[in-house]
Amino acid sequence: MRKKLLLVAYYFPPHNFVGAYRPFRFARYLSRMGWEVTVLSAQGPEKRRRDDELLKFLPESVDVHRVPAPEAGEPSKSAVNRFRRFARTLLDLVTFPDKKLLWVRRARPIFRKLIDSIKPDVVLITAPPYSSLWLGFEAGKMGIPWVADFRDAWVEDALNAYRTPLHRRLARSSERRVLGSAAASTFVNRWLLRNVAERNPEFADRLHLISNGFDPELLPRAVRTEDDTVVSYIGTLYDDRKPDVLIRAAKLFLDRHPGARIRLRFVGKSEYDVRLTARRWGFPEEDVEHIEFTGYRQAAEMGISSTALWLIVSHREKAASLTAPGKLYDYIGFMRPIIASVPDGVVREIVAGFSDSFVVAPDDEVGLANALSEIHSMRVNGEMKVDVSARQEFDIRKWVERLDALLKSLT
Repeated sequence: MRKKLLLVAYYFPPHNFVGAYRPFRFARYLSRMGWEVTVLSAQGPEKRRRDDELLKFLPESVDVHRVPAPEAGEPSKSAVNRFRRFARTLLDLVTFPDKKLLWVRRARPIFRKLIDSIKPDVVLITAPPYSSLWLGFEAGKMGIPWVADFRDAWVEDALNAYRTPLHRRLARSSERRVLGSAAASTFVNRWLLRNVAERNPEFADRLHLISNGFDPELLPRAVRTEDDTVVSYIGTLYDDRKPDVLIRAAKLFLDRHPGARIRLRFVGKSEYDVRLTARRWGFPEEDVEHIEFTGYRQAAEMGISSTALWLIVSHREKAASLTAPGKLYDYIGFMRPIIASVPDGVVREIVAGFSDSFVVAPDDEVGLANALSEIHSMRVNGEMKVDVSARQEFDIRKWVERLDALLKSLT
């Protein structure tokens, strides 16, 4: 008889948010491994950040239930949406652990009905939003073992949601309560797992590493590599994740190599005008491209066709050492050299493990220019190589096999 899993994931395709990919991959492969998977997710609120093509890769046997989210849509520059941003900041102060608690309250009766109807052997809840974990307490009351899956650092406030010391104290006590209630907790990387284990040693034997990873089956085939040296950034540019250091480094590269050409491609939403930034630093505007939004496979094609991929994590980001942008794992799967402008932490450790890639400090434009020079030289001389064996460590199928074994041990 097939085991039954109820997977709670606020973000799930057609949401095209990075948080949607991990539960999506879990559902895909666990279904193949014999699980009867039911998903409880949010409907909306984001209307533009959709990628309906991803649903083509979801097995028909996966049953998805969507509960409408009460929050407003994505903010824009209008006066109305400026008020919405103010309202969201206010919600951060009065709701704990996050404003998605409004969705959780709406989803709770649906969650209980699903448990009554499908009688799952185990419940898996992925966070953030951390408020989703409150549904785990409901599962516990109903006698169902549940797993808390952590994609970010909660207590260290990786999402910059907690405005007061009280919120941070509540996060710590809530983390302990979740770890005590869950039959097991899973973490996307060793640094985050170790951080939580040191703070909660009494639950160390319940904490498990289930790394993020890339899905090779979702990647397009036979993508032609660009003729020029093209360095791409795929993801959102916001706050301290700015394009400036890459553009300044590329200008320094051109100053060192008269007659050479390098193109910069930014794929995703941006708070910054990248062409205006190029003009400010004297880099040719015509060699900077910005594509605001595209689907996953289109973005993957752009990544695979690139000469190299750039990643930035700022020193000033909270929990920068403990968390890795989801795009890192897709970068790994694109099989292109990675240039990481990052502080000490999990991202530096992962990228440094690839012999084909480069790691510099977030504000080190000279080191970044040196990496660009090496990348350009390797492309021109036909010496580009990919450290395929090291990258296979992050094939998501390997980690879902471990998750499968963990879930079966709990049933």
